[in-house]
Parts: sequence; structure tokens; C-alpha cells
Amino acid sequence: HMIACAWYSMGRYVESDSGFRWLDDALGSNTDLTYADSTMFYQYTTSLHWAVTQMTPGSMQVSPRNSNERVFNFFCLLLGMVVFSSIISSLSTKLNQHQSREREKAQKLVELRRFLRNKAVNSRMAVAVLKHAEEAMSSSGSRPWILQEV
Repeated sequence: HMIACAWYSMGRYVESDSGFRWLDDALGSNTDLTYADSTMFYQYTTSLHWAVTQMTPGSMQVSPRNSNERVFNFFCLLLGMVVFSSIISSLSTKLNQHQSREREKAQKLVELRRFLRNKAVNSRMAVAVLKHAEEAMSSSGSRPWILQEV
């Protein structure tokens, strides 16, 4: 919303070095109406659409028409790249941590099986011990992730 409002303001109020603004572009190839001629709601939704396309791989026909809009566009793209990269990095880190915990759990169970076999523990008792150990390792420290941790 904030980026959309800033983009709208760039087109409406900021000085243009080229004499053109994105609001001056035609709504389509078959009309002389411009974005400036459209309703405020249409201008807002167009600005919002533009803002979302700056943060994602999406595209749209609205583009910068002067240096100020182009610089703003560049920083929005840069911000989108940083945010997207941070999300991917956080998800990768969480996945690696999960895999590491699972490997550690598997290694501990292998060691416990070896211990039980070396000490010739009764098979029914060994199964019960292994089951209890698996349950204990699954529940300890294992809680659902919350959004702030990602």
C-alpha cells in the first residue's frame, strides 16, 4: 500500500524532467483516455498492481516515464530483490536446521540400537526403549514454527 501510494504520488506531484508521467499514459491502444482521466479507485488499483509487480516476477504495462519515476522504480526493484532473497535465505536455513536435527536424531537412534544389541537387552524391552526414545526425541523442542521465525 505504501509503495503504491508513493508511486501514485510520483506520477501526480513530483516534477518530471521528460515532460511525461506514468499517469499520462493511455489506458489502452484504442483510446485517448489516460490513467489521469480514470477514477481514483482505478489509479489506486493500478498503483497497487504496479507495486506488487516490483516485488514479484510479475509484469504490467505501466512503466516509469521520467528520471524520478525511474529512480523510484529501481529502488523498488532492489527492495523486492532484497526481501525475496531474505525469505529464500530464511527458508533455506530452517530447512538445513531441520535436516540437521533429523540426522542427529537418526544417529542417536543408531547408537541406542547398537548399545541395546551389545548389552543383549531383551527384544521386547529394546523395542519399548526405542519407541520411548523416538517419542521423546520427537516431542522435545519440536513445536510448530511461527511466522516470525521464518
